[in-house]
Amino acid sequence: MEKNNSSQIDIALFVELIAQFRHVIVHKRGIVSCRDAFDERVMSNAKVKGKSQIESAKSAIDQFFFGEDSKSKGIIWLGDVSFKKACLPVFSNGFENLTNILMSYAYKLFELVAEEFDKESIER
Repeated sequence: MEKNNSSQIDIALFVELIAQFRHVIVHKRGIVSCRDAFDERVMSNAKVKGKSQIESAKSAIDQFFFGEDSKSKGIIWLGDVSFKKACLPVFSNGFENLTNILMSYAYKLFELVAEEFDKESIER
């Protein structure tokens, strides 16, 4: 899967996250035994390289899917409310975030395929 795309999203990372989340949710009731090991497995399988990219990805995973508590081991899949960074509560939904990212990428792929079909039909 491409890492450089018009959305600037590492799709391989998000697909790997879904696979790892599925495994943890199905087999371990949504609780990771060690967040560092979980992060390392995701980064390795998604082939995320470079210290800054790894740190950025880990930070996003932690923030969006484990909440603000750095010791939390439970995946927050359906929602979390944060009060730390704003006066008003901020609601985050991990499932919706992942779905939106993958759907936007799928739409980009659809546009590219449709564009190629349009070129072919014009050339005929």
